[in-house]
Amino acid sequence: MTENGHEEFERDYANLVINLLGSLRSIDGPKKINQVLEERKRGYVKRCRGKVSGKTLEARVHEVTRLLSEDGYMASWERLGPNKYLIKEMNCAVAQVAKRFPETCIFEEGFLAELLLAKVTRRHHILQKDHFCSYLVEG
Repeated sequence: MTENGHEEFERDYANLVINLLGSLRSIDGPKKINQVLEERKRGYVKRCRGKVSGKTLEARVHEVTRLLSEDGYMASWERLGPNKYLIKEMNCAVAQVAKRFPETCIFEEGFLAELLLAKVTRRHHILQKDHFCSYLVEG
């Protein structure tokens, strides 16, 4: 089968990640999961930092929202006031993993704060039965 042919079939990456994290937790304990997620955060921040550095808070919010959408989060943002914004994620690209490893969401809030260089507070959460995740950004 060609590469294009293989792409026609569904992939089960979420279960692969869930199983790998579960195995890692069994072997090295729950602390190791946090280390892995911290490393994921560092990599994401490193990959995106150049796209936001030197920009105003509003421009950083705009760019980070665009990057989140590229990663499947269907993100949007709105200005709530001076240096106050709301980022909404209508889709959670890691929802299946986050259901089993909710600490995933803590690191998401962390990388947003680190990239935006602002205070970030979760307001809505899909795992808490909200229809979307949202983050208040204050600079």
